[in-house]
Amino acid sequence: MITAPFNFVPLSEKVFFPEWSEQVSHDIPFSDGESGVIDITITAKSPIFVRNHYVKGDDFYIDNGGNKISTEFCHYKGTPYIPATSVKGMLCNVLEIMSFGKMKLDTKTHQKTMSVRDMTNRKELVGTANGCGLLKQDENGKWIIIDYGKPRTIEYTNRRDKTIQNGNETINCNFDTVKEKYSKNGLYKRVSIQIAIKDLYKDGKKIGIKNIATIHNGQETAYLILTGSIDNKKNEFIFADSDKQVEAIKDIDEVVKKFKKVYFESDSIDGNFWRDNWDRDIGIPIFYMKKNGKITDIGLSQLFKLAYNFTINEATKQILETIKKDNKEFVKLDLAETIFGTISQSLDKKENDALKGRVQFSHFKLNNIPQSYGEVYTVLGSPNPSFYPEYISQNCQKNGKVQNDSYNTLMKQSSKIAGWKRYPLRYCKPNVKTAEEGTDSATRFKPLGTYDKDKFNEFSFSGKIRFHNLKKVELGALLSALSFHSNQDSFYHNIGMAKSLGFGKIKVDIDTDKYKEHLIEFELAMDNWTKDNLQKDWIKTEQIKELLSMAYKDLNIDNKLEYLKLDPDKKINKFVDVKKEKKCLLKVSEMFDIGKDYPNSLLTKELLEKIEEKKQAKKTQDEFNNKLNLVQKEFEKDIEEINFQIIENFIISYPKYQQLDEIKDKLNEFKKKKEDNKEKEINKKFDSAYQALEQKKQNPKQYQKELDKFLNKWNKKQNHKNSKYILELLKTLS
Repeated sequence: MITAPFNFVPLSEKVFFPEWSEQVSHDIPFSDGESGVIDITITAKSPIFVRNHYVKGDDFYIDNGGNKISTEFCHYKGTPYIPATSVKGMLCNVLEIMSFGKMKLDTKTHQKTMSVRDMTNRKELVGTANGCGLLKQDENGKWIIIDYGKPRTIEYTNRRDKTIQNGNETINCNFDTVKEKYSKNGLYKRVSIQIAIKDLYKDGKKIGIKNIATIHNGQETAYLILTGSIDNKKNEFIFADSDKQVEAIKDIDEVVKKFKKVYFESDSIDGNFWRDNWDRDIGIPIFYMKKNGKITDIGLSQLFKLAYNFTINEATKQILETIKKDNKEFVKLDLAETIFGTISQSLDKKENDALKGRVQFSHFKLNNIPQSYGEVYTVLGSPNPSFYPEYISQNCQKNGKVQNDSYNTLMKQSSKIAGWKRYPLRYCKPNVKTAEEGTDSATRFKPLGTYDKDKFNEFSFSGKIRFHNLKKVELGALLSALSFHSNQDSFYHNIGMAKSLGFGKIKVDIDTDKYKEHLIEFELAMDNWTKDNLQKDWIKTEQIKELLSMAYKDLNIDNKLEYLKLDPDKKINKFVDVKKEKKCLLKVSEMFDIGKDYPNSLLTKELLEKIEEKKQAKKTQDEFNNKLNLVQKEFEKDIEEINFQIIENFIISYPKYQQLDEIKDKLNEFKKKKEDNKEKEINKKFDSAYQALEQKKQNPKQYQKELDKFLNKWNKKQNHKNSKYILELLKTLS
């Protein structure tokens, strides 16, 4: 397995987006919004260092850029403190992991195409040239290659000194970079050569041939092509005039795009040299790889760098939801952004949207001044995301080797980044290896804190966290991140510089007992989400498991937290060795079992039953309120539009409702009104028909006939509807 002082919390493809993020306001409180202050004590459990910005009077050193770098702990007029930003950054990272947040990448860095030339996997990760030529633009600005066929080598005249004798001229190639070689010897050097073919042998057997050239005062002429140095290099290259092809290679724009990303848009010394110095009439000497008659890649040496197919950003593999604001699309805010605030950019990168945070941190002032650890002069490792055995998620087996001896790299679309980078706590004293004086990459600093033999002399800092209008679940999230979900006695944070060496281990002391309901609210929200999206209890997800494993105070895997060794002088390169041996980085939980100290869920069976009871009671109450609301809306309608069935169904469904008699009385009142209205309407129709009958009295014969029809019609119950008024009149007419 690989040893490393860091490890990764796996990144969830699915992200938790709080549904209330768009309702956040500093002026309009949430119904369950809370504001207040939390007193925090930070106790150092190992020496700690947060660098001060240089001020006059500080001890300092001069970096490679000529800047004064303070070696002092952050202080104000001599009093050490931990800056608010350091504590906020520490907590924000933990909360992002605990709440399944977004991975926020530096788009400028991580959207760039990275390159690779890995000799441990020459089949997939090295460009092996089978042709060469001069890359230039034609009169229309289109990229073409003046083809020189298969590469020819020219061996050093003196292998030890790496020189080529060109008549009376000695061409010195004993430099690391192309820039240095050409600066010494000049660009596009022309030489006279003799071309030959050399047989290649291995173990006494011929295995192939090699096109070579030697300096010779003859009629063959060529460009001398110098490339970067590698161990045991024996030759440079020539582009012979006689090898120049009649037809230029065209339609290579996409290949050139990749070439530019690898060499021109990166920190490649050789690439930047050619970008700035090539002769537009001659071209850039390149080597190409052709497959199935088509050029796929080009580079600046015979074994050249390849552009990865995918970027770090593309390998994040998170499913992000978007929201529209003023006709612009933005990615939704995760929980950490919702609480701490953020500046987000629209997907088209034309608009910004800002949200002010609702949590503020004070500086954390030292309570009792400890002794200094003394000055440390060492080299701290820097991130190397191109080292895929660590930074790309691998199918790592329990024996610490990749499955099927096959690594995932950014060449594969399925590859994804390893996750959130964290530093597992060290069990023993910081492991400091003093650098040799004058080492370019070394740094100096003076941590606080000392040991009495193996016992650390603890000291503490105090400060406050102020929060405004946080929902119950949000305050629970903040407290959970501070206390590792109310387990601050068993799990520690780390802060500041040199965490990889064991510095910066701290305990955050906070009274979480009075916030138990808030912690439960947060866990319940996350538990519901992880069950729906990951089919697991929140506390048992691999993300929480790895976070806690790395923060466990009794984690004892120091021998597995060492940097891989790299010592060119002693020919030690463990980075190459682990790739040859197909090793990978095991998860911390696979190296060490927390066992009985692994936290239990706050959601006990009894609590969940109570929550379910409340949930059902709320559901029942909501149903009742909805139906009661419907009843009230019916009573607000015109009498003729009222649906009495809705009211009657409510009376049947809720016979114990305290105000049921009022509803019944109101129902009867409205029913009576409706009946009265109906009777008035019938009487009105009767009066109208009766008046029409009266007008026909002038013609007795016709009147009697119409009277019979009138009586026949209105004596029917379906017409008079038992109207007393109509029945009385009918008696007088009969």
